[in-house]
Amino acid sequence: MRRSLLPAALLACTLAATMLVASHARAGEPVFRITPDTLRASELGEWRASLSIENHGDWGLYADSLYMDWVSADPDSSSAPHRGTRDLNALIKLAPPAGTGESTGLEWSAPAEFERGRVVFRLSAHDAKKAHYAMSVAARVVGSDLSDAHPSLLLKAGSQQVELVILPADTTGSAARSTPAVLYVPPTGTPARSLLRWAMPYQARGYTLGIVSQPGSGRSSGASDQSGPASVAAVSAALERLEHANGVDAQRVLVWGQDDGATTALLAAVRHPELAGIIAMDASYDPWASYRKLPDAARAAYAHAAGRDSADWRARSPLAAATRIGSPVLVLQSLESGITDTAPAQAFAAERAGQQLYVEARMNGIEPHPFRHHDAVRVALDFLTRRTRKP
Repeated sequence: MRRSLLPAALLACTLAATMLVASHARAGEPVFRITPDTLRASELGEWRASLSIENHGDWGLYADSLYMDWVSADPDSSSAPHRGTRDLNALIKLAPPAGTGESTGLEWSAPAEFERGRVVFRLSAHDAKKAHYAMSVAARVVGSDLSDAHPSLLLKAGSQQVELVILPADTTGSAARSTPAVLYVPPTGTPARSLLRWAMPYQARGYTLGIVSQPGSGRSSGASDQSGPASVAAVSAALERLEHANGVDAQRVLVWGQDDGATTALLAAVRHPELAGIIAMDASYDPWASYRKLPDAARAAYAHAAGRDSADWRARSPLAAATRIGSPVLVLQSLESGITDTAPAQAFAAERAGQQLYVEARMNGIEPHPFRHHDAVRVALDFLTRRTRKP
């Protein structure tokens, strides 16, 4: 999965106090347990479980390594892996040893990365006599309270299906009758449902959040077309649905895109002059320039998705559409994007400025100091606040 605003899903564990095992436990091999053995994410989108290692032997027991294998059964049209392994070695080595008749372990918590599937924890340990043990425990993943509260809407864009998830603004204690809204367009390959936790802080700030899966991602159908017509149509359909969502002020709706999601957001904005603003974070502005910078192995895939006709590439160029976007635009390029050539983005901003069209730009390489991802998020939030503030 490509980088998004969303932070990497890191596992978190805390050490549990050493517990005594029942005195009648028989001498023998250690026992590895997980409680519960069925995981359901909380309303905050977190998994929680206890991992314990019971020492039924005659010698002290020491944990050596811990890995978690995961398999997702969620619907996903992307080519992203549906299985993988997480390394928890740094955490398990902090667990205290377990003496004879004792146990040790972890209280484990982690962001829920999928809604249905399975996780398997693999543990290796040794005792004071250098005997080695390999153990594993499995747990089924059977849903999420957070996900159940925000089901996917499946829209139509031509013959394609488009997945949109909407998180209504938290208006607790507010007298507001309508709220501003943001449609987030993540990079291709990022399912909308994987970003529910990322959206929650903005929801708490009083924004209704819409998250769309681009074609070839999540439950959206079709294949990635490199910010082409299908992607633009998907974002446009999601925008129209969000603007008519219950409680949303249609005059205070913005689009926030990341990477190729930002490219698509800019192109979709041509059709939506009513937008209060567009936040383009690490977009590509000129497909010809982007293609030239790709390694040879990636050029064929780019051309397969974008076609080879110059008209097709021009339709994917925010630079070519710079003066046809009627809404205010914030151009952001961060250090972490890996973009070293700011010329296309600067040309986009210059085109708009030359036509007296609203544009703000902050880019790594032209700032006096490194402009990092967290700086870009801060600037985006400021823009978001200013563009959605009521007169």
